[in-house]
Amino acid sequence: MLEAAIYRTKIKRMKKFLLSLLLSFLFFNFSSALLAQTSKDKMLEQINKYRSVEKEKIYLHLNRSLLLKGDQLAFTAYLINEIDHTPVSTNSNLYLTITNASKEVIRKEIYPVESGIATGVIEIDSTYTAGQYTLRAYSKYMKQFEEPYHFTENFQVMDTGSPEQLAMAVHDRIDVQFLPESGQFLSGAINNVGVIAKNELGYGVSGGKILIKKMNGDLINVINLNEFGIGKFSFLPVTGERYIADLEYDYKSIRVDFKPEVQREGVIFSTSEKDSELEIMVKTNDHTLRSVSPELSLIIQGKKRLLNFDIRFSGHKNMALRVPMKDLDPGINIITLFNDRNQPVAERLVFNFEGFDPISPKKVQSRFTGDSLQIRIPFQQNIEGSLSISVLPQKTVSYNRNHSIISHFHLQPYLRGNIENGGWYFMDPSARKKEELDKLLITQGWSSYDWKWVFNRETGKIVKTPDNFSFTARIPAKDQGRKNLRYMLHGSGNNGPQVIEIPNGADSFVFEGFVPVEGDNLNISRIEPNNLLVPANLSIIFEPNRFTDAPTTQTPMRYLVRAENKDLAESIYNYELLNKDTEILEEVNLFGKTAQSPKERE
Repeated sequence: MLEAAIYRTKIKRMKKFLLSLLLSFLFFNFSSALLAQTSKDKMLEQINKYRSVEKEKIYLHLNRSLLLKGDQLAFTAYLINEIDHTPVSTNSNLYLTITNASKEVIRKEIYPVESGIATGVIEIDSTYTAGQYTLRAYSKYMKQFEEPYHFTENFQVMDTGSPEQLAMAVHDRIDVQFLPESGQFLSGAINNVGVIAKNELGYGVSGGKILIKKMNGDLINVINLNEFGIGKFSFLPVTGERYIADLEYDYKSIRVDFKPEVQREGVIFSTSEKDSELEIMVKTNDHTLRSVSPELSLIIQGKKRLLNFDIRFSGHKNMALRVPMKDLDPGINIITLFNDRNQPVAERLVFNFEGFDPISPKKVQSRFTGDSLQIRIPFQQNIEGSLSISVLPQKTVSYNRNHSIISHFHLQPYLRGNIENGGWYFMDPSARKKEELDKLLITQGWSSYDWKWVFNRETGKIVKTPDNFSFTARIPAKDQGRKNLRYMLHGSGNNGPQVIEIPNGADSFVFEGFVPVEGDNLNISRIEPNNLLVPANLSIIFEPNRFTDAPTTQTPMRYLVRAENKDLAESIYNYELLNKDTEILEEVNLFGKTAQSPKERE
């Protein structure tokens, strides 16, 4: 009986212990879930806070890309808000720098921006030698962001020399990169892989193909490259397996490096558009299911919308998610996969053409009328805006841009790398162009977002301060006690004359309406009570009085004259040779008699 009583006591204690253990376990799980949810909510709050910060983008319409000495590089700059693409409402300054091939800054200029537009002309004078130059344009506010919202592009200056100073499309050194969709190779899962082959100038190797093989020579895949050297293939990598790849182009075959770093565990995803839906396939492998938390978050963010999905594998290696394209923002969308610690582990960009309808004219029409050229630019609807036009011969080599205003605003700021002929994807977009754009986005990998910067940066410290031309004038002590003190700001350039009335007792004043122009003088006189003008003797401090350094997060592609235009390029060179080693001769007067015809002589 005693043993039975002791046994029952042990059972009761064991039940209390198990109940306590169960309550502790449930409390632990509840606390962990609550902590995870709180952490996720904080992550979303930080992302939304950063998204709500106003951002600006800029594009420069240049009149030419290839210039001779004595030419003018003219531009119109468009500064817009990132979200709605309207001109920035506050006037500010545009900073412009030009650097040579040695990365030395040879020119710094500031232009006023009014209603989102700035214009300027740069003289290509004797300070420019033959070679490539990089133009960068930006606002002071853009410097506070990591994304490449600024404008950067190369242009070429021709000088007497040889036509080879022009960059031609060459294939001497080829760089081939294999870039897995969403950022990493995962063993035991089907990986979509983008491949891009570039020459030494950064331009794609057109029309080649790549053969993927095992070390024993067994063929795995053949990838055809498009005109930009880009292709895509599916691949089932195995940890420890070695592979080889051959690039075939121009009747040649070269061995290229293909050594994928295959991860034993991880999570990847792929995307495809089907029936007006975006299908996102999140994938993992057996090893990951046994060792990694299955709770993930997938976030899709466009310019205005942010969609959040919880991902749980529940013992399965693949999970499919379908999102209607109409639920995504038109244009670029960034898809990011976060683990249970809210760390980004995979990312992919997609472009949604549904609802993407930038205002653009129909086919531009032109015809000669006497000595004039009439240009008709028909739009489908009445719009109000600004238009800049560059008129050049149809087959000119002096205008070769890698971006249109559409591709630069809607694509380039969200990518880390350069884009070859970005405007091509948006000129009469077809099913093929949409497919080729998706291949491009695979090869770009992660977006220009720096997630560490987004999560760690205090958003409140991103401040848009006024950046306008102004000056502060210190009044001499002997004049500070004058009543009814007035100054005359004399007119110059674009600045009209103006009378400035000073409050009694003021020791200085700030004037914000003056826009300095190179070569102009600032003239100010003090107005005597009898309206006579006398020297003002003011001390002037201009704002901005320091040039904001240019962002260098992106190096543009070199200006390129394509092979089919080589004869035209040499014609430019030969034309310029007419000015080589020439001298101005003194005026010579020739006198003679008019020759008579034989009939007249008779």
